[in-house]
Amino acid sequence: MIKIKVATFNDLPVVMRIFNQAKRFLKENKIPQWQDGTPNEETFSEDIKLQELFLLVNNSDILGIAALKLGPDPFYDEIREGEWLSDASYYVIHRFAMAQEARGKQLSEIFIQKILEIVKQKGVAHIRIDTHPRNMAMQHVIEKVGFQYRGIVDVTLEQSDPTRKAYELKLN
Repeated sequence: MIKIKVATFNDLPVVMRIFNQAKRFLKENKIPQWQDGTPNEETFSEDIKLQELFLLVNNSDILGIAALKLGPDPFYDEIREGEWLSDASYYVIHRFAMAQEARGKQLSEIFIQKILEIVKQKGVAHIRIDTHPRNMAMQHVIEKVGFQYRGIVDVTLEQSDPTRKAYELKLN
C-alpha cells in the first residue's frame, strides 16, 4: 500500500541514497541542478528535525523524498517574466526526488497528490514548486498534477546555475 509519512533520523541513510541517485540522474542528463554541494546531509537532517521531510512509502520501501515548507520562501520574493497567483500564505515543495526503481511508474504524480492532501488539511490554499529549466521530466510531472507556470526565480544556493522555472497551484 502506498502512503506518505514524515521522515525520521532512522530514514536518513535511505534519504541520502535516493537523493544521490537523483543527483546522479540529473548529472547524466546534463542538468546542473544539485551539483554544487547543496542540498546535503545537513540540509536533510534539518528538514527531519523540523518534521518537514516527507517520504513516499510502498509497504516498507521508501520510494520518494520531498521537503514541504511553509512560506514565505526568500527565493520566491522576486519573480521575473511573470507573477504569482496570490500573495496569500503558501507551502513550497523542495528537494523532490524519486528512487531509481520508482522512475517511470507515475509515482511522482501520486506523491505530489498526497503532498497536496497534506497542504489542504493544513488549510492553506496555495502551493509552489520550482525546477531547473532543463529538467523536462519534473516540469511534465508538475504540469500534469495541475501547477501553472508563473515565471523565473533564482535559487541562490546554486551559484553556477540558479535559474529555476517557478510554478504555483491554487487548491480548491
